[in-house]
Amino acid sequence: YALLTRHGLPVPATLVTSDPAIARAFCEAQPGGAVAKPLAGGAEVVWADQAFFADHAAGMARRPFIFQQYVKGRSMRAYLLGGRVVSMGELEYDRSRVDWREHVTSALPHTPEEALATQMSRAVRLLDMPYCGMDVELDAHTGDAYLLDFNPSALYASWGRMVETDMAGMLADYLLGVARGGGIWNT
Repeated sequence: YALLTRHGLPVPATLVTSDPAIARAFCEAQPGGAVAKPLAGGAEVVWADQAFFADHAAGMARRPFIFQQYVKGRSMRAYLLGGRVVSMGELEYDRSRVDWREHVTSALPHTPEEALATQMSRAVRLLDMPYCGMDVELDAHTGDAYLLDFNPSALYASWGRMVETDMAGMLADYLLGVARGGGIWNT
């Protein structure tokens, strides 16, 4: 997030720490609240609220968390190959949840505006992620897009079925192109 911020890309305010006092101050400074994310995948993203700190403050010294400005609006998932958006969709999920990952009911295909697609491409190039699953949130109040999460090993089979896109075929074509000497970046 620090690298992307330095390059002017739209990411939420983010802090990684194992210090509960610093984390609490950061979270309280976020006007729309903040979420806590595990440093490694697998655990659910949750509100960084009083209950979170009561449950985790004692163990935070052994397990740092990512704390991030909460952005609420339209949730998107995108897949990029070689720096190019090859599939993107708006997610429908249980809006009472902070973390949509286990609660998606459908996804509607979405084409990002050119400016957003350019930002997404710049982000994966800076992160050196020629294959990437990216989560994007379009803020309901400002309309601004935020690049939230970047997954270098994003699962694509269920996504392909959900949006009726041949993700496996696109990935295979991309990899064959790279193997033939086409380079890893398409943009």
